[in-house]
Amino acid sequence: MDAARATNVFLVRHGQTDWNAEMRLQGQLDPPLNSLGVEQAAEVAAALAGRHLDAIYSSDLTRAVQTARAVAGRRPGGEALEVRTSPQLRERSLGVLEGLTIAEAAVRQPEALRLLRAHDPATQVPGGESAGDMRRRVVADIERICQLHKGQSILIVAHGGVLHHVYAHVCGHSYGGPITNASVHHITVQPPNKWALVAWNMGADGTGAAPHATFGGGANEG
Repeated sequence: MDAARATNVFLVRHGQTDWNAEMRLQGQLDPPLNSLGVEQAAEVAAALAGRHLDAIYSSDLTRAVQTARAVAGRRPGGEALEVRTSPQLRERSLGVLEGLTIAEAAVRQPEALRLLRAHDPATQVPGGESAGDMRRRVVADIERICQLHKGQSILIVAHGGVLHHVYAHVCGHSYGGPITNASVHHITVQPPNKWALVAWNMGADGTGAAPHATFGGGANEG
């Protein structure tokens, strides 16, 4: 990989929402950060305050935008970066399961929950999106963004499912644990298709495993 042309991509999962705490499937529904999530976003912003970033991108869902704006407002020199949003960075659409807790889904939509847990990339939850379709849109959008920022450093704020698919695309296998709220990840991308893993699932301080392991960080939890 030509390091001079590769894009340094720092990825952050949004802070906690009440739905995370309730084990409620969010998908592409739009709950905001809760008070802990706001604190987590501030922690990530402080941890990244000294790191040069050329651009900040985010899923257009509120929980991701709030987290991205916290980082954008803590740039060196006091100048906030613009947060550029993209619907292609959204969490997986979970159709009829969105808004239900796992317990509720097991009673009201047991077949849809079984399909979600089948880990078949071609399987689509009724009214939702297959894992394969989600991965294709996420990978394509990150490659689009990196084409715009060759040789630069950028931040992307997204969701647990998105980050699981990024990891699998880079490494060729699934990540074995949850992607925790407000965790930090680092890859490099040289367009069109050379991706490399630098560090994964770090805490806001950039060391060790990330804390705040709440619901929603699994590949199929939304």
